[in-house]
Amino acid sequence: AADTGDCADAVDPLLRLSQARARLLGGDPAGALAALAQGGPARDAWPGRFLVAARAHEELGDRDAAWAALDRGLDRHPDSAELWRQQLFLLVRMGLFVEAGDRAADRAAAGALGLDDTLVIGEALRKAGALDRAAALLEAARLRHPGALAPTLRLAAVHKDAGRPLAAARLLQEAAAVEPKWALAAAELYRAAGRPAQALYLNAQVLDPTEKAQQRFGLLLDQGDFERAVALAPRLERAGLVQADESLRYGLAYAWFQVGEGARADALLSGIADPRIFSDALALRAAIARCQDQPELCP
Repeated sequence: AADTGDCADAVDPLLRLSQARARLLGGDPAGALAALAQGGPARDAWPGRFLVAARAHEELGDRDAAWAALDRGLDRHPDSAELWRQQLFLLVRMGLFVEAGDRAADRAAAGALGLDDTLVIGEALRKAGALDRAAALLEAARLRHPGALAPTLRLAAVHKDAGRPLAAARLLQEAAAVEPKWALAAAELYRAAGRPAQALYLNAQVLDPTEKAQQRFGLLLDQGDFERAVALAPRLERAGLVQADESLRYGLAYAWFQVGEGARADALLSGIADPRIFSDALALRAAIARCQDQPELCP
């Protein structure tokens, strides 16, 4: 059914709009369009009429008609933020990321797109894989809203998705200066970026002692700093991590082996069943056994 037809039954266009909404929510988009067609010319006085029509058309698989409905709505209601918003989302769903990003950027620069909507559009672009467009939009939002943390966090997520952990880490380091809870994630991103010194620096700012010890152990293990890694063993044991996490237990066993404490290492390896590390544990136990016979082979 078309959404533009007029009918003699023009009784209470608001009632028809309510009926259309109810039918749409009830899974009957064609019925929603039929209800709108009975609303008469007065129906166009409400932006909601065009929003319902656009959604109904899209649910029927006709995105061109959905776009046309939103376009007509904006002709009639150029100041409707929701019509603009839905048109931007429709562009994203249609895969027109360049146009969506450009339109969002233009509206934001003109002050016609609030921070919340900018963030929503940026997130939609990120989830759709339009990472460069999302990054440009969110970077501009950071400049326009220097006191807001949300654009920084969203931009960090975009850089992470794009395989740029260093850029993401630097952004989360900024965030951690305001809200220390982001220090853990920033340190992990510096770790992924191959920047151990920065990772350890951010790790020192982590507030949760268990998370801090676990991450620090991993960082020290990555660097081959086995003496400092095993020094964390009492903290890891008190936190219950050594028994709860077989991967960490294997890592601690490996560190003990590297500092010449084969017996301690062997005791930790006992009972490891995780298939992801079981073969590594067997190999380490074999190395420990060889060391007992040939000490010169030991670290």
